[in-house]
Amino acid sequence: MKWLCIIPLALALIACGQPTQVQVAPVAQSGQQTVPTPQSVAPGDDGNYAMGYALPAVTTVYTMTGMVLAAPGSLQQSSFSGSSSASMINGYGSASGYISGGTSGKGFVRFKVQRIGWYDPYVDGGITQRGELWTPLAKIDDVIMLKTIDSKASALGNGDVVTFMCREQYEFVPAVAKDEIPTTASVTREFDDCRMLTPQFAPQPTPQP
Repeated sequence: MKWLCIIPLALALIACGQPTQVQVAPVAQSGQQTVPTPQSVAPGDDGNYAMGYALPAVTTVYTMTGMVLAAPGSLQQSSFSGSSSASMINGYGSASGYISGGTSGKGFVRFKVQRIGWYDPYVDGGITQRGELWTPLAKIDDVIMLKTIDSKASALGNGDVVTFMCREQYEFVPAVAKDEIPTTASVTREFDDCRMLTPQFAPQPTPQP
């Protein structure tokens, strides 16, 4: 099997430069690399990919204007902690306490693309080149799913027109066997880490009675 590159993850972008033709490559190591044999796992249990494999980095940033097609959803994790104390002397008492914590996670926006552009400082700066078969992740009139890290996006509604800036990101489909070797077929391309370009947006007009 031919690998596109055999390099450390930190240099994957410079050596690869073909986002559409994703090649999962083993990270270069000293000495001879041995390939572990996959082991069976119990039904319903996720396995783990073999150590030492890396995806190429992607530095392309997309700017997209379009329409929100449904109220944004979210995947959130909350963590809270606190303490309290109380005392009483001669019939008088006091109490104190605090609660701290926060909520983290990503929002999800169904989005119809009306305008789209992209920029890559490495490609546009002449440091690397895209492959001949490279294609953008979306085009005008596509309906796509955005993963946002912008809390403002949670207030958007169906029909709002807004502009997002997003990263393109590769992600592995989970392994099903221990020490499984990842391949191109187990990689997805996604719009991730999206933020609203500005706080301004065009709200859906309210129907008149």
